This record gives sequence, structure tokens and C-alpha cells, in this order.
Amino acid sequence: MAKLANYSLVGVGEMSAETTLISTGYISLADVGILHRKGAVGNIVGQFLI
Repeated sequence: MAKLANYSLVGVGEMSAETTLISTGYISLADVGILHRKGAVGNIVGQFLI
């Protein structure tokens, strides 16, 4: 199906307490703290940029 697609939808997010990943239950606020300490600055499609 991807070969037939003309467009893709990609999510880019911040690393804060207001991130959609927390509000949807994908990660917890404690997880954000851990990721911050490891140097994460954001995420693309749920993959964290460290």
C-alpha cells in the first residue's frame, strides 16, 4: 500500500509534560524525565531524538 501512496503523515513532537505521547498514555511523565536526562530533545513518529 505504501508504494501506492502519494502522501505520508509524519508526527514531530516536543519533549514536555504536554506532549501528546503522555496524554494518550504512550509514555508517562516519569518516562519524559528519563528521556530528558538521556538528552532527548523531541520525537519523530514516536522515535526519540537523543
